[in-house]
Amino acid sequence: MQALLFLLLIGAAQAKNTPPQKNIPPPPPTLPAVPKLPAKIAFSSELAGRRAYLAARDTAHATSFQCELSSIVDSRGRVSAGLSATETLYSAPGNKLALTYEYGIPGRRSVRKAISDGESLLAVTLDERNKQTTREFSRLYFAEVKPISRTLQYARLDALGTSCGAQLAIEPERAMLSRIWQDSDGSVLETDSLIPRPGRPQRIRRYRFTSSHTLAAAEEWELREGRTTYRKETYKPAPKNVAPFDQALPSNYIEKAIKVQERPQEPPPVQSDPQALALLEKWERAHQRFFTLHAAATVTTQLVKRSELSRDPGRGGGYNGTYDLWLQRPGSALVTVKGKDAFPVSQILRADGTQIIVEDTDGKKRPSPLREGARLETSLRQAALRSALEPLQWLLEGPPALTGYEAVRLLSPVTLPDGTQADVIELVRTVRGTGGRADRPMVSATSERVWLNRNGIPVGFETTRRSDIEGAFERDQPPTTIVSIVLRGVSTDREPPF
Repeated sequence: MQALLFLLLIGAAQAKNTPPQKNIPPPPPTLPAVPKLPAKIAFSSELAGRRAYLAARDTAHATSFQCELSSIVDSRGRVSAGLSATETLYSAPGNKLALTYEYGIPGRRSVRKAISDGESLLAVTLDERNKQTTREFSRLYFAEVKPISRTLQYARLDALGTSCGAQLAIEPERAMLSRIWQDSDGSVLETDSLIPRPGRPQRIRRYRFTSSHTLAAAEEWELREGRTTYRKETYKPAPKNVAPFDQALPSNYIEKAIKVQERPQEPPPVQSDPQALALLEKWERAHQRFFTLHAAATVTTQLVKRSELSRDPGRGGGYNGTYDLWLQRPGSALVTVKGKDAFPVSQILRADGTQIIVEDTDGKKRPSPLREGARLETSLRQAALRSALEPLQWLLEGPPALTGYEAVRLLSPVTLPDGTQADVIELVRTVRGTGGRADRPMVSATSERVWLNRNGIPVGFETTRRSDIEGAFERDQPPTTIVSIVLRGVSTDREPPF
C-alpha cells in the first residue's frame, strides 16, 4: 500500500512540473501524386476508356447520388486545404432534375438549387449571413429556354453542377475533345493534352466506375505555373426523397426575375415525320460517340438536261472522285482524295494531333495548326485544297440543322448492293432567287436523301437539285443536278493504319 502511495506521489509531481500543452495545428494535408501521363496511349486502352465513360453517361441520365467534394492547393510548396462541399442529384426521364450544391456551416451556409419538374426550372439561392440572409428564386420555362444545360447557364447558379457526376448527367451529347483511356488498375484517365501547353493549365482526371457503370469516385489535378489544385469526389446513394422534383418554397423567398434573351424562332419543317426525326437523333448520337471512323467514298455528279431539245450540259459542273477517309478523335486523320475532273483536287491530308499537313500532287506540303478546342472534322474541311471535302460535309459533321427545310420524311428501307440494310431519310427545301437577272425569278427545289445503317452511321447520300426560271421554255431550263455519294467499308472504332 505504501509503494502504491509512493508511485502516485511521484506521478503527481511529474504532472505538476510538466508544462501545459499548446494547441498544435493539424498537419498539412497530403497532395496525392499527379498521375504520370504516357507518351503514347494504346488504341485498345483508349477505346476501352471511352466506352466506359459513355456507359457511365448513359447510366447518369436516370440516377441519383450524393457527392462529397474536397480540395487541396499546393502553391509553390505551401499546401493547404480548400473548400469542402456536398452536391446531391436526382434525375428522371421527362427532363426532371433536382440538383443541390451546399457548403459552409449552419448560420454561414451557401446553398444553390435547381429543381425541374419537366416544364420549368426553379433556381434557388440561399446565403446565410446572420441577419442579412439572402433567399431568392427564379423560374425559367423550357418553352423559352432549352435544353436543360442551357437553362442552367441562364440561372447562373455558380458552383452548381461542379461534380463530375453532375456533368455526366447534364452535359449535352457532343464529341469528346480530350484524351481518355483505361489505366492498368481499371480506372479511367482523362486529360486535355498529353503534353503541357505553354501558358495553359493542364487538367488530369481519374474516374472510378462500378460494375453497373455508375461513378464511385473522381479526382482532378490542375497544374498551372507552380500551382497544383487537387479535387476529390466520393459518391454514395442520395438520401431518400419522396418528392425530389417538388418546387414548393417557403413564403420568405423573394422572386428575382431573369431576363431571357429573345432569339428568333425558326419555323420547323411543315412536314416532319416523327420516325424520321427519331432517326436523325440516332444519327446525331452515333456521330458524336464514335472514336474512329473509316469510309471509302465515290462521288459522282450528273447533269441531266431537261428535254431532248435542251443543250447538252457536257461534263464537269461538280465533284467526281474517290476518297479514303480515316478519323481518330480528337486530332488524328488520314484522308486520300483522288479527282477525276476539276473537282476534287487530288491531295492527301494528315493530322497528327497538333497540325494538319496537306500534300498536293506535286509533293508540296502545306501545314496548318490544329487550333485548341476546334473539332477535327471542321479543321479538315477548312484545310483541304479547293473545298475538296465539301461533298462529305454531313459524314464529317453529322446531321444538318432543320432550319430552311419544308419536309423531313422517312422513305422505305433499302438493301444496298453489299447487302447492308439501310433506312432512308429525305429532306426537302425550296429556295427562291433569281436566275442571273432580276426580272427572271428562279425557284430551286432540293431533295437530299441519307441512307443510315442499323448503327445510325451514314452509308450513302444523294442530292437532287432542280431549278426553274420563270418564263423560260423547258428546253432552256438549267439541267437537273444529281450528286451521288456511295460509301463503302463504313466502320467505327476500328484501329486506323497510322
